[in-house]
Amino acid sequence: MDYIKLQVYMTIEDLPNHLDYSSGIRGIWGRNLKKLFCLQRNIDCKDCEFTNCSYLELFEKHNNTGTDFRPYIIYQEKHSSCIQMNFTFFGELIHQYEKLLLPIIQLNDKYYFFKGQKKTITIHSIKDSENNIVYKDKEIINNPKISSIDLGKDYEKDIMVKFESPLRMKYNNNLMKEFNKEAFVKNLYRRVSFMLDQYDSSQNKLMNLEESSFDFEYSANLRWYEKKRQSLRQNQKMSIGGLIGDIIFKDINQQLYYLLKLGEVLHIGKQSSFGNGKYILMPLNY
Repeated sequence: MDYIKLQVYMTIEDLPNHLDYSSGIRGIWGRNLKKLFCLQRNIDCKDCEFTNCSYLELFEKHNNTGTDFRPYIIYQEKHSSCIQMNFTFFGELIHQYEKLLLPIIQLNDKYYFFKGQKKTITIHSIKDSENNIVYKDKEIINNPKISSIDLGKDYEKDIMVKFESPLRMKYNNNLMKEFNKEAFVKNLYRRVSFMLDQYDSSQNKLMNLEESSFDFEYSANLRWYEKKRQSLRQNQKMSIGGLIGDIIFKDINQQLYYLLKLGEVLHIGKQSSFGNGKYILMPLNY
């Protein structure tokens, strides 16, 4: 599955680097996108007759699945000297990268509202997934590289899944407060299957979920991590917290390993487009 990842290095006037600014940055970027590409400025998307629209594809088109399956992920990664905001995009829009890059560049000199105060955003540089410089000193240097998820030829039977952002999902209609492997595997399969179906140009399809994909041992070291986001459109704060920490899987089958490899880029669970469900895979060597 192909994707574009843009690593945006920025600072926000007088604000520390360790706070999570991803929700606010996403909102400013979305408004930039709409100003650039919306042909009917004052019409709500639900009333618009245009279907070939980048803003509609990224922000409003839900495919009857809600907001967790949009073709982008905005995730803030820890960085010591600046704010690193990662934008990952999927689907046909990655071949029109200028539509994605320009509204990101236009974050520069925009205001970020923090506790009622205007704080200026400064974009220092943008890199792609290979760390090639795409943008620096207010100039576009290179085209971003289109990357592909590499599943490899072999697989690890024993592996650690280390969550870097909250794993938020439901089990029996309630938020999952402790790890449940059935809910986890089914949710991962559902997300990967949908993303491949909607946004993979190679038209890869997943095989039906095998019963053996649930047949593994695990040990979970997770805790609840509260996370808030501010919705300007709904004018309210909302919780998007979840479980964070690591899980050791033992004796998994090949199908689950490949699902986990895909999920490493695609994320898992609710509010994944806001950066939730980000994990890295770490092999266990005995």
